[in-house]
Amino acid sequence: MGDLSQFHIPVYQRVYTWDAENQIKRLLDDIIAFGKEYEDAPRAIYYIGNAIVKNQTRGFIDERVVIDGQQRITTTILILCAIRDVYLKIIKTDKALAEANQMANSTNKFV
Repeated sequence: MGDLSQFHIPVYQRVYTWDAENQIKRLLDDIIAFGKEYEDAPRAIYYIGNAIVKNQTRGFIDERVVIDGQQRITTTILILCAIRDVYLKIIKTDKALAEANQMANSTNKFV
């Protein structure tokens, strides 16, 4: 794939339905519990589930068309964007700003 690539969620996918009180809270609680359990294992891998994507090219854009996993991908990107914004607007240390910039570079492909 070239330099210009992005995720694409086709219109036939169902609308985003996860809500903060149920699925998102459960996901965040699970991630926090995982972080506590594996805090001494920095290379531990958190499994969020499968995502099925199909690669396709439209013009100069390489797309990864989401077939399955839209809710998890969208939620993960929203969480990363929220963390990035907290680092940029609230924490503001040099380390936080560097990590926020790194997240911004990663999430720009998704939003």
